Amino acid sequence: MAFALTALAVAAVGTIGSTVMSAKAAEETREARRASQRGEQFRAKRERVKQVREALIRQSRIENQAASQGVGGASGAMSGVGSVASQAATNISDIGSQLAIGRTVGKHIGRAAKYNQKAQLFQSAGSLVSSGFDLISKPPSSTATSKIQGGKERMGGTTVDWTTF
Repeated sequence: MAFALTALAVAAVGTIGSTVMSAKAAEETREARRASQRGEQFRAKRERVKQVREALIRQSRIENQAASQGVGGASGAMSGVGSVASQAATNISDIGSQLAIGRTVGKHIGRAAKYNQKAQLFQSAGSLVSSGFDLISKPPSSTATSKIQGGKERMGGTTVDWTTF
């Protein structure tokens, strides 16, 4: 019985250690995901700035060409400037959409990791309880079991004659 309790205690310590390490791994995964999201936000911000800068350059070129040809206020030149602005707005919107998709993916990966951690905790607890029942329900070791020989049974130092019953 002492062995069973010792084994159960060792199993409990192993389960607790496994659970603690799983929780730490999940926290590190969350931190990595947060850092990755911050990096994505930074790249998206730089890309938006780049899109605005390129749009301003293209608009300036269109306006300069129109002015050099003497048609600065012409509808063709103005629609070209408007088109560049519209394209830049669409590109910036796409950047925002990609960022939102990345956040959604990260959120679901985080939830999956959390559910995996909980599943592992339940599995560990189940294994611990199962181990405890196995250790408690097993018959005593072979040295304490009876040995029947020719109608007589030896149990430890005592011999019982079954023929008298």
